Amino acid sequence: MLCVSGYANLRLLSLQIQGYKRFGDSTLLRIRGRTLAVLGHNESGKTSLLMALAHLSRNGFAGATEFTDRTPRSASNHILTARFALETADIEAVEEALANRFVNGTISTGRHWHVFKRASGERRYETLMELTRDTEPRKQLAVLLQAASGSGWDLMPLSLQSDEQLVTVRDAMQRVAAIGSSDAQRLTENDLGALTSLKAEIDPWAEAAASSNAPLAELHRHLTRIEADERAELPSSTAAHTLFSRMPQFILFDEAARVLPSITPFTDSPSAALVNLLAAGGTTFEELASLAGLDDGGGELSELAKQVNLRLEELFHAWSQRRVCASH
Repeated sequence: MLCVSGYANLRLLSLQIQGYKRFGDSTLLRIRGRTLAVLGHNESGKTSLLMALAHLSRNGFAGATEFTDRTPRSASNHILTARFALETADIEAVEEALANRFVNGTISTGRHWHVFKRASGERRYETLMELTRDTEPRKQLAVLLQAASGSGWDLMPLSLQSDEQLVTVRDAMQRVAAIGSSDAQRLTENDLGALTSLKAEIDPWAEAAASSNAPLAELHRHLTRIEADERAELPSSTAAHTLFSRMPQFILFDEAARVLPSITPFTDSPSAALVNLLAAGGTTFEELASLAGLDDGGGELSELAKQVNLRLEELFHAWSQRRVCASH
């Protein structure tokens, strides 16, 4: 039996398996609907299929013993390829992760996204290359810096800096202004260092005079945001990481994982059944135990227990076998 935790996660559309246990040849499982029943004769590969799905939730394989005919595979071979649907909630999660970033491009519902598991046990996922860093703000910063260090230099609060500081700041402005012509998605480490150094020079200057000097205040705001954005990972990577965090957790329940003990002291190791139940409720045994060990953790522990029970009630209430797709 397989439980997929997280009913607001990405929706799995298909799983391609090649070289895993009974699936020596490339086999594609298409999933229609939210509930799937797998039917088949003994030794037909039902358990292998469920174990393959469970492998999507973790890194690693147990070695060649998990591969067809126990034959080692090249580390880069794709053993599992999962295809997910991007729905409205997934797009909104990506947009939230990229809020206040300089981004070109969009993704829309209907797009599919892939996760791969190699024979090495490593999980890799598709990068959303349609989302790129917008380099236009970089050019706008260059224009501001060229003006500030050139014709607008006398408008800066020069009296707040020593002659030596003014020379250093002006040179740093001109150095960073030259970066603005770059259309590269990633700046070099030297360029990033120049950007950060300029910000370090301007921060105290702006703090002392920003309220009374509009050009410096505008330059400082723009520089601060640009520096943060340039040091952040590429939008395509942020989007992919966000989607990866929304992958459902596939949990394989064997007999031991289906029987809950009536009492489990926090000093004991939790059973697999309890670990799975808590995962479905959005927490871990370790989190509960850590709160229980705090002198003042009783209130937080009670609140967390209520939240877990509410999640489980919602999950069980939403469970239905009215729509069951059968695959054999």
